[in-house]
Amino acid sequence: MFPINKFDEDKCITKLFNDKNDKAKITSFIYEGILMKRTKLEAVLFCKTSLTLRLDGDFDPTDEMDKCIKACCLHFKNNNYGIYINSEASFIKKHLLPFVDEMFLKSPDKNIICVMMDGAEQNGRMPDLKLGYKFKGKPHFAFFVEVKRPGQTSHYQDEIDFVKLLKAMKKPASFGLLVEGFKCILYMMKIHEEGVYIPAVVRKFVLIEGIENAVNIPAVVESFFFVKEKLDVFFRNFKTR
Repeated sequence: MFPINKFDEDKCITKLFNDKNDKAKITSFIYEGILMKRTKLEAVLFCKTSLTLRLDGDFDPTDEMDKCIKACCLHFKNNNYGIYINSEASFIKKHLLPFVDEMFLKSPDKNIICVMMDGAEQNGRMPDLKLGYKFKGKPHFAFFVEVKRPGQTSHYQDEIDFVKLLKAMKKPASFGLLVEGFKCILYMMKIHEEGVYIPAVVRKFVLIEGIENAVNIPAVVESFFFVKEKLDVFFRNFKTR
């Protein structure tokens, strides 16, 4: 199954459509309301010069996104140690959790929950990480991450990794992140009509392999910030039902 993918027409379900107007209509409908906040130029420059500056006052963030960017940049600069990457879990801990911690788990909302699987536990059936909220004592997950660490050949086809995410993304407005090496694709599940869900590619970005890649941090934070804002709205509405 192809998603709606405005970044790559060859991997978009609309390539099966013959009518150009139909292609334009469904693409416009699916991406309606998907607007990602962009970071300030000062934050980008801060990350770009992180190798040469001391980073102890060169950038004064003025909003939540900029604060997260600076915090993540400082983390990767001050914790540039080696972690033996022998599993998806160890890869996540080094390259993804700094962003998850900063943007989700440090929140004063104690109902946010994060679950990470290892290979032995999940046996290939569940995504490697999932995020959500606890409501009335029950977990409700809406952000799922599937990882294939660098240099690994999956027992499953790439399409199966994508299908695994789709099976987890059962609700409209849920998100899936497919990580292959350091390259990431962020998906959002949209509802086209009653009972018809269509995944849409929201953003492509690259994770931080080391501090020399700090210029990639703003794109990661922008993407996670978008997810957080959408999930906050979704779960506020969920609680009022």
